[in-house]
Amino acid sequence: MGTYNTLDFGVVANYTDHWELRVQGTNMTNELGLTESNSRIFGAASGGSGVILARPLEGREVNVTLKYQF
Repeated sequence: MGTYNTLDFGVVANYTDHWELRVQGTNMTNELGLTESNSRIFGAASGGSGVILARPLEGREVNVTLKYQF
């Protein structure tokens, strides 16, 4: 499997004693790739047919949360 790089970030800001703003982002470069292979196979990741089982790297995601704390 090839290599890839991702850029993630997270920021938390508190306003007064009650408000919290949280912004988080993953894979901001929108890199394409495959992560770990099948963990149930020992040794080489591919079988006799050359098929590799892996999970895709998810695309860019940004989450914003505003929370009021009582």
